[in-house]
Amino acid sequence: MGKYSIKDVETLTGIKAHTIRIWEKRFNLFTPSRTDTNIRKYSDEDIRLALNISLLQQKGFKISQIARMNAAQVDVEVKRILSDKKNTNIGVEAMLIATSNFNETDLKQYIERSVEAKGIKAIYTELISPFLARIGALWQSGILNPAQEHFASNIIREYLFTQIHRIEQAPESNPLIIFYLPEGEYHEITLLYCTLLAKMARYKVIYLGQTVPLENLIVTAKSLQPWALLTSKNKRMPNEDVTSHFASLKRALPSTLLLVTGYQVNAEQATLPGYVTTISSQDELDKAIPPQ
Repeated sequence: MGKYSIKDVETLTGIKAHTIRIWEKRFNLFTPSRTDTNIRKYSDEDIRLALNISLLQQKGFKISQIARMNAAQVDVEVKRILSDKKNTNIGVEAMLIATSNFNETDLKQYIERSVEAKGIKAIYTELISPFLARIGALWQSGILNPAQEHFASNIIREYLFTQIHRIEQAPESNPLIIFYLPEGEYHEITLLYCTLLAKMARYKVIYLGQTVPLENLIVTAKSLQPWALLTSKNKRMPNEDVTSHFASLKRALPSTLLLVTGYQVNAEQATLPGYVTTISSQDELDKAIPPQ
């Protein structure tokens, strides 16, 4: 018995439910099981096939061609495409396939090849960020195993950390930015990306990481007197807590620029104090931390 609804398949693969039904009827590509009330249920194999089909279509295969292939032939074509080192146009589907198979080697290679071809800014915006949004939604909806989400996130974290540490620290005379996540915040990939760009732009950076207590942050920042503090908000907080957090920083560090990014920025922008600079796009990030 399958466990995924047709809506789950659409969410995971990006293929519209209407299209999936047509493929079933016209090409017999999927044979879902049915519940007692005649609701379609799809298996893990169906999900893998749908992801493979989506990838092949992106590479120019017609659905009629794919329908004439057996499962082994589909796998061969997918592996050929994904193993081609000249193929730098990696999509979210390829990343999902590697994640679903816990394939660390492929996932790392996709990131490295893509960044080498297009640069970190383009790849973070076009590939990594959409991929993280997709696996986050799939995890929350129960379609993706939490272990798979952690697996992929940790590989991306590791990649960003490695790139950060490869760049020499800027001279002492350059502006300092302290990067931190407030208490209760653990999702640090966006913050790591911002840290990497700041280091590339020749800022001095100090990365404090996850769930930093406010009082410790203030003591550290008062001692170091940074040009800016940059944080990332991915978790909802009561409005009064958000206001109180930044008000405490402003009182303690009146001349320090306060920058905030993350998934919750747009949702909470109206509640943020006017002295906080919000960053919700690559252009806004570039303006907030211009090259030195």
